[in-house]
Amino acid sequence: MSNFKVHSTIGVVSSIGVELLQLMREEGSVSFKVGLCRCLIAGAGGLIGASTPDLLEPATSYDHRSVFHSVCAGGAVVYGAYSTMSENKLINNQFASAFIRGTAVGYGSHLVLDMTTSMGLPFFKS
Repeated sequence: MSNFKVHSTIGVVSSIGVELLQLMREEGSVSFKVGLCRCLIAGAGGLIGASTPDLLEPATSYDHRSVFHSVCAGGAVVYGAYSTMSENKLINNQFASAFIRGTAVGYGSHLVLDMTTSMGLPFFKS
């Protein structure tokens, strides 16, 4: 079973990686300082996102994975992040977008790590 240190490290690293890919996609239209700030903000979001499932459903027993550790919850988080940053541009600030993107990636990385355990993840469990 993955612990906080593993979840947080993978969440931060994967969020920064996704933000670097986003910066590369923008092809140099962002300065180094802004890019660095966005990566740090995405990393902070990744730390929060990676910690959230266990904060909402602490591992008090072997069978602690329920709603917030489900595939449906992960999909809802990713969909929510995507919809706030998609065509309608509800969030039009690059720093807020980096944080939201990082949080979604961190949450997803937590679920992917939990999927690799023998217990796996429920599709939806109430």
